[in-house]
Amino acid sequence: MGEPIIREATEADVPQLSRIRYAALPWYVVSLANQVNRWRTATPASRMLRLLTEVDGVPVALGAASFNDYTTQPGAAMIHIVVDPAHRGRGIGSALHDRLEAHLRDIGARQVRGIAEQDPADHAFALARGYRPGERNRFSRVDTGSLPPRPPVPAGVELRSAAEVGPEAVFAVEHAAMLDLPGDVPFDGLRYDDWLDRTWRSPDQLPDVGVVALVDGVPAALTLVEGNRDLGRAMTQTTSTLRAYRGRGLARLVKWESLRLAAQAGIHTAFTCNNYENAPILAVNDWFGYEIFASQQSYLKEL
Repeated sequence: MGEPIIREATEADVPQLSRIRYAALPWYVVSLANQVNRWRTATPASRMLRLLTEVDGVPVALGAASFNDYTTQPGAAMIHIVVDPAHRGRGIGSALHDRLEAHLRDIGARQVRGIAEQDPADHAFALARGYRPGERNRFSRVDTGSLPPRPPVPAGVELRSAAEVGPEAVFAVEHAAMLDLPGDVPFDGLRYDDWLDRTWRSPDQLPDVGVVALVDGVPAALTLVEGNRDLGRAMTQTTSTLRAYRGRGLARLVKWESLRLAAQAGIHTAFTCNNYENAPILAVNDWFGYEIFASQQSYLKEL
């Protein structure tokens, strides 16, 4: 077996990058078309560097580093490394990390955040490179054909699809609710135009499966879903409720309706990812019977 070679990735490499992600990440459901969309919608201001490691001409690992444009925190950056499980333990991840961290230092990043599957080897890898543990997230899944009884619809509440309500109203609710999310950095920097390109116009976005609750005509809560119809699987992107309307069961209601619509659309398994500190949404998902099957740990490093 030859020595690993690192080079910059190109859009033509996306199918091979997809293969690596599916081999390494049990929760990954993003379609190839959406991976291309994510590639194309990276903003110039993010200063993204994408790397690919090959062994004997075969891609075996990927890495990316950029500023985090989801937050206004100055100098916040992200690093992302995925190694094919068959090629771990050969120093491939270490070599990618060194190249990516050097890029972040060159562009003036102040703090880098990475995420790894909750694994002793990954934990040791991060600590050895000066990272400290941050937030923890859990991945869980539910069979859309086995839902509990529908929650009651309160008086004055009307359910509409995200497609019917439209992107401006959907973004307004999602963006406002994201300000309250627990996490390592505030989610306060996402611009509407970028959200349109990355999320609303994503090839995997299912606006007829996303659901919005209107209270006396005002959009108050919603859930959005990206689905891979070829796999019959979907990932809930967000379930959000505006502060003034919390405590009324709206999150549970929109999610129930969305899961019902997902089943009708051929989605048999719904995934979701939640911060372990987000008690309200964890309670909602536990009520649905979501099964935890993976966890992630974030890591932070000051540069």
